[in-house]
Amino acid sequence: MSKVGSHLFKVFAGISQTYPSKKAVIFSRNDTYEALTYAQIFEQSVRLGNIFKNNDFNDDQRITIILENQPEYIISFFAVMYAGATVVPIDIQFSSQLIKSLMLVIDSKILITTERIGSKLRSILPDVQILMVDSQEFQEQMKQSSDIEDIHEEQLKNELAVLFFTSGTTELPKSVMLTHFNLLSNVRSIQGLNIVDKEDRFISILPLHHAYSFTVTFLLPLLSGATIVYPPTLTSVGLLTCMKETKTTVFVAVPQIFSLIYRSIHEKMKMMPFLKRGLIQSLENTSFGIRQATNINIGKKVFQEIHKTFGENLRFMISGGARLDPDIALAFKKWGFTMLEGYGLTETSPVVSFNTLKESKIGSVGKPISGVEIQIIDKDSKGVGEVIVRGPNVMAGYYNMKEKTAEVIRDGWFYTGDLGFFDKNGYLVLVGRKKEIIVLSSGKNINPEEVEKFYSQSSFIKEICVLSTKKGNSFLKGVEHLAAVIVIDDAYFQSENVSNIREKIKWEIDNFSIKLPTYKRIRGFVVAKDDLPRTRLGKLMRHKVELLYDELVGGEILSKRNVVSNGLEVEGKGSDSEYTQVILSFLSRALNQEVKMQDHLELDLELDSLGKVELLLGLQNSLNLDLTDEEAMDFFMSNTVEDILRRLKEYIPRLSKHTREEEMPLWDAILKEPLPEYLVNKIILSLGFFSVLFNVIWILLFRVVFKVFFFLRVEGVKNLKIEGPYLICPNHASYLDALLVLSALPLRVALNTYFVGYNQVFERFFLKNLVKIAKLIPIEVNYNLVEALKMCAYVIRSSKIVCYFPEGQRSVDGEIKDFKSGVGILIKEVKTPVVPVYIKGSFYAWPRFRKFPRFASISVCFGKTLMYDDIIRGISFNHEGEYKMISKRLRDEVLKLQEKE
Repeated sequence: MSKVGSHLFKVFAGISQTYPSKKAVIFSRNDTYEALTYAQIFEQSVRLGNIFKNNDFNDDQRITIILENQPEYIISFFAVMYAGATVVPIDIQFSSQLIKSLMLVIDSKILITTERIGSKLRSILPDVQILMVDSQEFQEQMKQSSDIEDIHEEQLKNELAVLFFTSGTTELPKSVMLTHFNLLSNVRSIQGLNIVDKEDRFISILPLHHAYSFTVTFLLPLLSGATIVYPPTLTSVGLLTCMKETKTTVFVAVPQIFSLIYRSIHEKMKMMPFLKRGLIQSLENTSFGIRQATNINIGKKVFQEIHKTFGENLRFMISGGARLDPDIALAFKKWGFTMLEGYGLTETSPVVSFNTLKESKIGSVGKPISGVEIQIIDKDSKGVGEVIVRGPNVMAGYYNMKEKTAEVIRDGWFYTGDLGFFDKNGYLVLVGRKKEIIVLSSGKNINPEEVEKFYSQSSFIKEICVLSTKKGNSFLKGVEHLAAVIVIDDAYFQSENVSNIREKIKWEIDNFSIKLPTYKRIRGFVVAKDDLPRTRLGKLMRHKVELLYDELVGGEILSKRNVVSNGLEVEGKGSDSEYTQVILSFLSRALNQEVKMQDHLELDLELDSLGKVELLLGLQNSLNLDLTDEEAMDFFMSNTVEDILRRLKEYIPRLSKHTREEEMPLWDAILKEPLPEYLVNKIILSLGFFSVLFNVIWILLFRVVFKVFFFLRVEGVKNLKIEGPYLICPNHASYLDALLVLSALPLRVALNTYFVGYNQVFERFFLKNLVKIAKLIPIEVNYNLVEALKMCAYVIRSSKIVCYFPEGQRSVDGEIKDFKSGVGILIKEVKTPVVPVYIKGSFYAWPRFRKFPRFASISVCFGKTLMYDDIIRGISFNHEGEYKMISKRLRDEVLKLQEKE
């Protein structure tokens, strides 16, 4: 490589002479698109470079650039190259103190930035010359600077081109030294793949302080005579509009962005009618099959509506910076897009391997680019080992870190720390980071990305990070196990009208866990309110997630939300502030803990559905606020204290500033209220002839089924009275449980028994139209559970029997779980007797993770009737409250029956 051909500015100067009038960059100013040609960029770069050289400049200067993706970035970079210095790109989102620290580390004395950032840094960087590209002073300097001068070879003797700080996913950033030779060799290797030409337009959305975006969306297009497009905004609408209007041909992004796009498209498809969704899936598979067999892409026509979103000129997409989920890559290919995935690191300038337009394989990161060698060392039995790289693209080393450099560069080979293998066709497949592989005390190796992907199938989970820990609850404490930090998809919870966030996540995790080997299952989790810490390219910063887990397990609440937001003031004057203080005071007193504006009702205050209902009822009572059912439901769906306060602002004229001191809520009064007529109409207390006949046939039919196929055995029938009032409370491990209890009851008792169950369960089965006749009381996991409790109280007071499952949901492992407070409310406020019941064998017969039941031996054991006084005798009521303590006592009675079996 000749001297002239080995310097970035010389190469750019040649391109500028070849295409002087061609647009180098398109950008938006004042709501209109403008452009700078190659000749204009070249001229302005020289003018700025001359400003550097006229200010006691020496060619080993390190000049820092802190700018957004904008034309001034291009001008600044090539100005530094023209002056023979070194560029140091720094993340615009870094704090002032971190910027100061990094500039001190690399001894940078010149900073190019904007007025907004420069004004903040001026006081802490007094010895640094700060050039603010949007200032009037800078514009005057540019006008007065000399024009193009002859470029002498001695000006370009500095071999070091850029100092990149690593993203720091596991430790503090290191400064990577990349030479002109490194970067140019990488650009020329990519050009050799023949995927880019001078007619291409690259949309630039990734921050340029990363080597991946710098090389692929900055150097590659400019040194190929192509055009860069800077969108006016990074919102999805603004970005896609820009792509269409500027006729973008190449879209470069990171897997996280493609994941968001995929999820958006996929969610819309899930909302389609079943037949239409089935047709689309058939079209996806057909278009993919034809493309694989003939290389004819009919997907662009079949899914043209999706393609129109990105513009009709898009040729291909590039994914890099992290591993792309093969399922997402496959989906994009089925939709007719061309997705190219590559692999690289900052230390390798950065590209090491790449898929091409002609040779591409989903799930791989392609083959080594020209001039680059890749080997797999220390292979295991499956051929997986560490990826090492050698070539002209390997860095000169870490700045002022000889020992760190020697650790990763040995005999010319760069040790990446990534694990992978070559498939039979020579494609490189990555499986994870060497440092991130979890090795349990049992010796089992676990790739966290693999486990995270599996659990991410849940629509309720937005993000998840898996780690190994010995921290957790009393059962898990001290025992090494897999745990997770989970960020919920709040919008999906709301759209599905689902509350009880922790329970739902636990339910989802349990359902998924049963399909994994024991050692890969998540045993504990915490829920974080904010997005997980990531680098600007979307890589999880696992060391920070581990700290977050420790703090959340320790009980600290971490949130980026401000105490003051959205116009709600905690301090200050005026009626809004007064009411805010009144309501916060009430909530703190009611929940016996300090309550803040940003607190999440479920994640921070640990309120389940019943707790939220109690809070709402108490709020209405204490503030003398009369809400309609619709208004009450609106309040119930609030996620945070701030949401409640915002809604209460609408009712300020109806509020009293003086809260009552009564305990909240008054369940005895609530359950004594007359049942509304529309609820009375849902219950038949006196069965007619045909209803009795239907129930008798129903009961006898299932009794025969369970006797023949499940060898049903019943104990303790003598403990049952023919008539109520009393509660029957069994454990819950299977869909069969309610029918098992019904079949085990004597016929006359069964005809007097009503069953409580979730609405969604009734809707899924043939019971939907038989709710009244079959004596079913529907319950919803939201505000309407108050109605269910009132209906139960109404039925019990009518001398009937109610079968109520206190666990609230089926057990994932057959073990008896905690009983909810709802049963405690019924027992205490209605003073009803209770019959504990233990069902054995139903979990094996039909666990919740099986689609169909299997043969098993099942028994139902009815315990002795417990009167209210029997239940509360000996209970020491503590801070948990009477309802929870009563529920716990009842659970103990069921556990005693289990021990007897």
